[in-house]
Amino acid sequence: MIEEVDDRTPQRSDMLTDFRFALAATDHELRVLDDDLKDASGKTPDYLQPYLDRAGTDRPVMFVIDKATGTVLSQIQLPATADGAMEEVTK
Repeated sequence: MIEEVDDRTPQRSDMLTDFRFALAATDHELRVLDDDLKDASGKTPDYLQPYLDRAGTDRPVMFVIDKATGTVLSQIQLPATADGAMEEVTK
């Protein structure tokens, strides 16, 4: 998931906590990245840039990615609930 961390609401924090707990029962994992993330040299990390490019200005955006291949299976606006996010992951 990519978001602007400064825009995170208490409701989104609660949703992400619930989503992380729900994912613990699966073989999926949640990574939350700030869209302003920089490496030690002040540049956007190479692994993050393709997702930022793909997402455009949509934030927060969630990617479901195949761990084995790195293929993006889906890209959606972050659902409002953990149940909604789980539905996307388990499609």
